[in-house]
Amino acid sequence: GGIVANYPTELEYHWRNPHMAGDLVGTVLPKLHAEGIKMCGRFDFSKINETYAMQRPDWLYVSEKGETVNYNGQVHTCLMGGYQQDYMYRILEEATTRYPLDAVFFNMIGFPQRDYSRVFHGVCQCANCKKSFREYSGTDVPTHDGDPDVLRKYKQWQRFQIDTQFERVRELIKSVRPDIAICTYTREHIDVIRSESGEQTGRGPWHDLTKVQSILLANPGRQLANASNHFHRMIFRHSGVSPHLHSRRLWQLLTNGAWLDFYCLGPLQRLEDRAGLAPARAVYRFHAANEAWLLHTESASEVGLMMHSGDDYSGWIQLLSEHHIPFDLVSMQFSDLSRYKAVI
Repeated sequence: GGIVANYPTELEYHWRNPHMAGDLVGTVLPKLHAEGIKMCGRFDFSKINETYAMQRPDWLYVSEKGETVNYNGQVHTCLMGGYQQDYMYRILEEATTRYPLDAVFFNMIGFPQRDYSRVFHGVCQCANCKKSFREYSGTDVPTHDGDPDVLRKYKQWQRFQIDTQFERVRELIKSVRPDIAICTYTREHIDVIRSESGEQTGRGPWHDLTKVQSILLANPGRQLANASNHFHRMIFRHSGVSPHLHSRRLWQLLTNGAWLDFYCLGPLQRLEDRAGLAPARAVYRFHAANEAWLLHTESASEVGLMMHSGDDYSGWIQLLSEHHIPFDLVSMQFSDLSRYKAVI
């Protein structure tokens, strides 16, 4: 839901998929549940169909040039507009009460400043943002190259607005059914943290190990769904990365306590660049065969490695890994260092 409803919505400003016959979600969901497969409903409220955008300009993002952004018929909305402050909750309530979803995922949250082609449009200058930010800070909404102190306040204001939005999302979703999991890219008021591993240029071979352990360390009691993206970058979305990169990412996810997560654009059977599928399949088959040993795990490491940047840090990760010495990434803020026999 959101950009397009793949179910027969009854809401006025929710664009129904014009190619859908019947009820796609209502047909598929019972079949998935019959096979023991859980379904996560995907929602994206960052865009709205241009037909509705013309009727509700107060819902829209406004660029630093004073323009709205229409990307092939889908117009950017603003988190502070009425669509995301009010109407999205009506959509969520309709979808979650109508269908027994196991989880909900929110894409493109917050205050995006680029379109799908990566064209930069800057800080939103809509009337809703201007009014709210002035009440928060006493100053005008900045531009992306504005005063650094004001930009820092603007970042704090963004964080506050996103957390407030998902506090309301959680209240609504959990009132429908407490066991519906909430997943997105923020940290507060959700159950599953979403992140992605896209292009890896310059990030080093231990990027995903560091990413998994650092996120789980700072967010106890949560799970991480970090996707190994099939494609190199979004603008090259049908060209896959090296198959060895998928293998490396997925093993690092599995061995450090995160979910296995792989995605591509479109169905697997129509994927054009298929080189990465075999390594991914091998990791998933290993997981299926050994699932009993991979559930409800906790670290038994006796070595803690203090997180920081630098070649020596990467060298320690490689040395410990290649010698099969289990270790945890640790920090002064989140870790109980007394449990380790050695801290590096």
